[in-house]
Amino acid sequence: MLRLPVYLAICAAGLLGQTVNISLSGTATLSVPNFSIIGTGTISGLGNATLSGGGRVDSSGISGASTGPIISNIALVFPDGAILYGTLEVPSGVLIPQVGGTTTGLGRLNILGGIGRLEGARGTFTSLDGTVNASSTTSTTFTLTGTGTLGTGQKVLPQFVSGGGWYTALYFANSTATAVSFPIAVTGDNGTPLAVAGFPNNVSIPAGGSVRLEARNVGELSQGYVAVTPPVGVTGYAVFRQSVAGLPDQEAVVPLSPVGARSTSLTFDDTNFVTAAAIVNPSTTSTTVTVTAKNAAGASLGSGTITLSANAKTAVVLRNVPGLSAVAGSAGTATFTVTSGSVAVLGLRFNGPAFTSIPASN
Repeated sequence: MLRLPVYLAICAAGLLGQTVNISLSGTATLSVPNFSIIGTGTISGLGNATLSGGGRVDSSGISGASTGPIISNIALVFPDGAILYGTLEVPSGVLIPQVGGTTTGLGRLNILGGIGRLEGARGTFTSLDGTVNASSTTSTTFTLTGTGTLGTGQKVLPQFVSGGGWYTALYFANSTATAVSFPIAVTGDNGTPLAVAGFPNNVSIPAGGSVRLEARNVGELSQGYVAVTPPVGVTGYAVFRQSVAGLPDQEAVVPLSPVGARSTSLTFDDTNFVTAAAIVNPSTTSTTVTVTAKNAAGASLGSGTITLSANAKTAVVLRNVPGLSAVAGSAGTATFTVTSGSVAVLGLRFNGPAFTSIPASN
């Protein structure tokens, strides 16, 4: 019987999340020096999932307890295709114990990311409570449970506009069985809070529900970016709308960008269009962003730098950045890099009054 105290700590400061119960059960099978894990997992509010994973173990595990800690890569796949992935770590002799032996120790589960509705999930279960039974020297069954908070990383909408002919709406959906509430902050280009009439400071969504937040086309033009840390199971996107007298309104769907990367890239086509980028420095210190462009063949088109103060944002036309004039008339990739802090980017492509967004990937 393996008895472990339970507590959970979020691995990054500033995370929001929801309290969840987690249960993992299955079988670990050893075939020196590799082992595999198959089973099931359940997370309250998120549902049941298929558990799979594997790794390598000290060869002594074939005849008795493993002599070193075991780290397994794991994935929890939910019926709708959403995935949580990370690592499961247990000390020597726990996951692969001696036959009939009693094992004790602390298990650790690191949730490193997610796919689908669980994109951006983060969390660290630093100890788990469970039982481990070895049926042979090569097979052991286990059940692990814990309770704590599972969170996500911050995301930003790098370009936010209202007034002066522009409208921005943000849409969020809660796919979990629990109501959620989380703050939302609008920051101006200069890095200071931006007050927007009618725009809330907090978002509340019922279980299985959705919400629309609107910054209407009223008054003078206001620009900035939006920062939000949605709980696990909450997804979102934005819509820009430009209204010009005598022309049909133009709209574009805009993805939210994850925060935390020091490098992010977008693919552009500046042959018959104009490519712009909204660049956010979500850090509390100033930074210099290096922009490097390559053509479709991978050859350099040049590079340039943009300096941003703490929490600031700018929007630039790529071909107008000093050192990037060769972007005009070319197609390729642009990479935005900082040496400290992080950067978030959204690309925009214009064809006269028509425009659309270009997602960036870390």
